[in-house]
Amino acid sequence: KATGESFIYLKDFGFGQESAAQLVRNVATGEVVIRKVVKNLCYRKNYESPEPFRPVKPKEIEILEKVQTWPDMPGVPRYLSECYSHEYIKVKETRFRGVGPLYRSVGMWRLCNGGSIFDATDFDSNADRDNYATLLPLVGWARYVWQIVGTLHFLGHGNPEGIPLTHRDCHPGNIFIHWNDDDTLLPDFILGDFG
Repeated sequence: KATGESFIYLKDFGFGQESAAQLVRNVATGEVVIRKVVKNLCYRKNYESPEPFRPVKPKEIEILEKVQTWPDMPGVPRYLSECYSHEYIKVKETRFRGVGPLYRSVGMWRLCNGGSIFDATDFDSNADRDNYATLLPLVGWARYVWQIVGTLHFLGHGNPEGIPLTHRDCHPGNIFIHWNDDDTLLPDFILGDFG
């Protein structure tokens, strides 16, 4: 498990309602990943307690860890974002005096190298016109539908306890494109951001 100190900041990658994404490089392996920093600060309600601070994991990570334990469904794809590690980092914040130590949730996530479906279809933005994800052929869009609809079906019907899981924030900005290597003819489409 790599901690935040094992990574070098490269650049801001995007901002959402609840978190900011940064591109970072693992100093040991050279791998580039996404560091997702939750904007809201966490604190312990009773900061005078001798018990160490043990906040719960973010809901998104809890959901993904649980789904990973579900058995495969034959013929049904499962393309979900991947969290490599998570930690709470103590921050120095002076706005909330008297609350005690404050923490920020930080997760290291697999980088999907083709951006999002929103990026691939946003022709009016400043998106990189040379990104070949924007030039996806019809068969690529068919693959997109098959992978994402299959993944949503898996979430709704794959739980062995019979309780369906619904992704409540499924939109083009949360569906990521990943090209596995330079020789890949079609990318994979990854459903992310369960927070």
